[in-house]
Amino acid sequence: MLDVGADARRSARTPAAGPPLDFQSHLAALEAQGLLVRVDRPINKDTELHPLVRWQFQGGLKEDQRRAFLFTNVNDSSGRRYAIPVAVGALAASPRIYAVGMGRAVEEIEAAWVRAIAHPIAPLLVGAPPCQAVVIKGEELRGAGKGLARLPVPISTPGFDAAPYLTATLCVTRDPDTGIQNMGTYRAALKATDRLGVRMSSRIGGAGGYLHWKKHNRRGEAMPCAIVVGCAPVAMFTGGMKLAVDLDEMAVAGALAGAPMRMAKAVSVDLNVPADAEIVIEGLIDPDLLEPEGPFGESHGHVALEDFNMSMRVTAITHRQSPVFASIISQVTPSESSVLKKVAMEPLFLTHLRQQLAIKGVRRVVMHAQRDLARLARRRDAARRLRENLHCAERGHRPDQRRRGVLVARLPLEPDRRRAHCSPPLRRTRAEIRPARRRFRAPHRRDAEAFGAAARLARARIHGAGARDLAGA
Repeated sequence: MLDVGADARRSARTPAAGPPLDFQSHLAALEAQGLLVRVDRPINKDTELHPLVRWQFQGGLKEDQRRAFLFTNVNDSSGRRYAIPVAVGALAASPRIYAVGMGRAVEEIEAAWVRAIAHPIAPLLVGAPPCQAVVIKGEELRGAGKGLARLPVPISTPGFDAAPYLTATLCVTRDPDTGIQNMGTYRAALKATDRLGVRMSSRIGGAGGYLHWKKHNRRGEAMPCAIVVGCAPVAMFTGGMKLAVDLDEMAVAGALAGAPMRMAKAVSVDLNVPADAEIVIEGLIDPDLLEPEGPFGESHGHVALEDFNMSMRVTAITHRQSPVFASIISQVTPSESSVLKKVAMEPLFLTHLRQQLAIKGVRRVVMHAQRDLARLARRRDAARRLRENLHCAERGHRPDQRRRGVLVARLPLEPDRRRAHCSPPLRRTRAEIRPARRRFRAPHRRDAEAFGAAARLARARIHGAGARDLAGA
């Protein structure tokens, strides 16, 4: 990595043509092309923000009709108003929006990824970065309304998620043996004003951040981590790519941009972060402690239930003078996360098949996000729940008692069009669960009448009955 002084010229950051090299330039490009919708009226980040944007994925709009949203008047359920706007859908609401972030046509994205992975460009270290215009440390991180509470972090799946979640992240960690940095997109739950629960895929053969954590665990040393929220789209896109663990994602981003990416030293941990990021959350991840994290509505259509994941103590929060908070819709296909995976993974699979496996006859890889597959999965799930409910009724159990986590956590794969004013995953799921609980509290639930009620309720679930229909079953 090259070093330049703090007085590095700003022109070194922006090439004559190419991808936007900071998040707000990207938003401006989207707005100039009519791909961004500004919402200036008050929006509750805890109940309205994500469900509103999600409707363009679940409500039947064509792919090219989807837009990025910028909410400039954000509040929460307590009435607190936030000074920081929130952008959702700005990375990959559609392939066209993704292409704006890449600075090239959709048809050229595949070749650009293949070239960038093969020929990375090392980043550039600079001083006095815009991402450190405001620095929050020490006691300013602790207490009501301080630290992480200053950020307008949305609740992605209201009624199901355990906390507000950071979703559009680049989590920066460093291999303690090689010194190579890794940047991955991992969700992070707000635990306190100075603590996060971070999911780094803690499993055998996990993500790069988890592999680094295992090395720190063996050493008994806390792992430095910096969570970047909002930066150049070409850098954000690398977070979800399955690149080699010894390949610096910012070098790949530099190749996509056609110029070295600007990096800066973090203020409280030994890591380099994107100099033009909107917000950077720095901290130390405990090498031994895993704490409960979740539930969280995931892209597979179910809520990921509570699990034990990393605990991060925040040591500093830095941001630009007027930052924008970035968030993504990570829900059942189609969603922003599915577009990110589709556009990014297709060239990766093609390269693997043609180069690693030497299957030269493969011309193209296409990852489909078909609604028909979702409908088939929904029917299969409804049939399974019918069998379970009838089985429970025979034994005098509530339908949700034997496998409570599964039934409560299930997200419908398609919205109820009759409930357009409500978040798609909520209204029908509550209608499915609550009447069933009332029905099976009756003292005579073992008799034939209770068995018949269970069968009617289960049939109603399959046909998508509303709350009033179920209550009168």
